[in-house]
Amino acid sequence: MTTRSLRTLSLLALPWLAACVEGAPAEAPFYTEALPHAIELSHESLILGVGDTVTVVSVVLNEFDMPVETNVGWESSDESVVTVLDVSDDGLVEAVGAGTTTVQATVLGTTVPPATVTVTVN
Repeated sequence: MTTRSLRTLSLLALPWLAACVEGAPAEAPFYTEALPHAIELSHESLILGVGDTVTVVSVVLNEFDMPVETNVGWESSDESVVTVLDVSDDGLVEAVGAGTTTVQATVLGTTVPPATVTVTVN
């Protein structure tokens, strides 16, 4: 089990354990809402050649670092350097010209801070 898994498990079990200690009926915690909290990307930076394509994988996490299913939007800061070919939850980017730019992933319809990848094209 990873450290993240153990931390998440302990956060989920805390209310249940507290109820047991205090003598209240022991009911397992149930969270009905898991709001997006952050985006993690598979890459922080990329170095590509013109014509190269790479898929940048995104994972949206809730406040307990558990994955949340939601829609992710992608945008290139300079489409003369990198274009986004596929705007599914993972971004397929293509290097189209020399330079450096960023590709930004956002959780659509939320105030979650965007995540970015710096892309340099040689």
